[in-house]
Amino acid sequence: MKSPSHDQLSIINKYLQSIAFGDIEYLHTQEREKEIISSLRGITNKDSYFLLSGKLFSQVITDKMALYNRSRELEFIWQQDFMDIFKKVYEETRETGSEPWESEIQTAKILWNAIEDNKFSTTAEGILDFRDSRLTEEVDLELIDRFNVPRNLINIVRSSVTLLRSPSSIYQESSSLVEKAIRLYEEQRFKETNVFFELALKNIQSLEGNATAISFAVLAGCLQILNSTTISKGLYLFQRAEKIIEVLEDKSGIGASLDEMARGYWRIGLYKKTLDILSMTLYIHTLQKNELSIMFTEEKLSNFFYNLHRFIEAQEWALHFLNSAVRSTDDDLKITYFLQANLNYAKILKGLNSWGKAIEHLNYAERTLNHLDLSSEIRTPLHLDIAHIRGDIAVARGDFKTAKQIFESGREKLVSIKTTSPVFTRFLRSQAIFYRNQMDFKEGINVLQPLFQEKNRINPQNVSLLSELLTLHSHEEAALKLLEQAELQLNQWNSITGLSIIYLSKGYTYLLIEDFNEASKWFHNSLDVISTDLVNLKNFIDAHLSLGYLELEKGNLKLAERHHASADEKASTSGSLSLLLDSQFLKANLRIKQGFQVNGLNMIRQIAQEAKDLEISFMYSKAKYRLDQT
Repeated sequence: MKSPSHDQLSIINKYLQSIAFGDIEYLHTQEREKEIISSLRGITNKDSYFLLSGKLFSQVITDKMALYNRSRELEFIWQQDFMDIFKKVYEETRETGSEPWESEIQTAKILWNAIEDNKFSTTAEGILDFRDSRLTEEVDLELIDRFNVPRNLINIVRSSVTLLRSPSSIYQESSSLVEKAIRLYEEQRFKETNVFFELALKNIQSLEGNATAISFAVLAGCLQILNSTTISKGLYLFQRAEKIIEVLEDKSGIGASLDEMARGYWRIGLYKKTLDILSMTLYIHTLQKNELSIMFTEEKLSNFFYNLHRFIEAQEWALHFLNSAVRSTDDDLKITYFLQANLNYAKILKGLNSWGKAIEHLNYAERTLNHLDLSSEIRTPLHLDIAHIRGDIAVARGDFKTAKQIFESGREKLVSIKTTSPVFTRFLRSQAIFYRNQMDFKEGINVLQPLFQEKNRINPQNVSLLSELLTLHSHEEAALKLLEQAELQLNQWNSITGLSIIYLSKGYTYLLIEDFNEASKWFHNSLDVISTDLVNLKNFIDAHLSLGYLELEKGNLKLAERHHASADEKASTSGSLSLLLDSQFLKANLRIKQGFQVNGLNMIRQIAQEAKDLEISFMYSKAKYRLDQT
């Protein structure tokens, strides 16, 4: 069995980290702020500015070397080595207390003099440990001989390096502007923050070019979007980045920036903009014929629609991803693509209530996994992800005996997984839903406890599920307190996706304790924050169905009918048979209230039969219970 390559492990680890795009496992905003701030500083404070001189220095040297050696391959090899050498010498000269620009020039002169005097090999060994280097003595001597170029070429390069004093000061000025902007942001002096970000952006664009300016503008925008009071400033920086993208001829290096921008738009509920950015990313990768990047973007698009419960569109992109994996020309990576694509497809088929096909693709993934030579640290999380999807399907079909066996077996493996891992979260959430459906609310609450042990970790899906279990277990006050804490934090972070979930949960909690006015208010609040350009179908449908039942109980049949119409229209486009049956169930109850009892009961009998045939357990139980009441 062939051991997996570095790229294969990278692909697998990427899958394990998340449902690739749009997943709200990562709503730990304080950590997100730290990541963004660190990246912003990295753009302007490049390890005491050595990169500016080092980059130019190594490029000029390797260009001259390529001219004499006529080898582009050796050029790239040497360019990285020169960068490493430059950095080491620079660090030594900086220890003398020189200013950064003085150290840059001094470093350049040291290396040029060594090369000029044919002492490159001795100098290099003194600076770096070259015992394991690519620079063998034979190659080194040959290139030194070729490097003994006319003095006028050396003087041209030396003067180029000496002239770097001004650009280095721009680096220092840019770094100072960014540091000031970050400090103002942390002090919540938001009006001033954007002024300094804008000044830094102009410097960075003139110094490093458009690609780095785009990266900076997007990161600064993402930082602003994290705070509810600075969204407009974040969006302004996104617009600045998009204008630069429009005029950028070579878009090959902006993939990471586009991903960041898409994540930012997702966070504040601008799903149409998110889709636009992801589509642009796919277009760029397609033009470049970048096979791996195309597949990753197809996966992101499938997960984008999956997280909005738009399963028909999600299936389309998941199928593209699966076909790309099958057609892959990279034999070493093909099996890994196939594993990931089948797991992804199985998850979406589960959303479509297509149990048999979902299990087929889980079986494909499992067989593929067994052909990969992976460590237990990587293999176990993959097995757990397969297990939790199998468990979800068993629960949905009402096969609780199989579900129990799956989750009990998985719990034994779960001890080896980090509690911060998304795989850990997904498995426990699925197991808690199993206990909820078994009416064992206390055990469901116990299962979720490890997800709430970390401070400041507010995951709306976890909070929503725990609050439901607490309410069903007659701990309504604890449930509402949990939801209010989450609402407060998510409001500060402006997580629109998260807030819509919390508002729905508040509505359900008040509904269960029969405070119908409060329930109605929170269902309406959930609808208010849901994006109107490309809605999260489940949140939208659930809110309208709940409001429909509330109006039905109050005798407002026309309002109930409107809510049903809104829910039914979206249910038919989601691809979820369970959502469609749920919408039809409201219509059947509406017909009964309107005086058409026979017609309404016949509809419920049909729903019960379809739910039974489709193995949608909760809908079958719901319809059967309603029939038993009559």
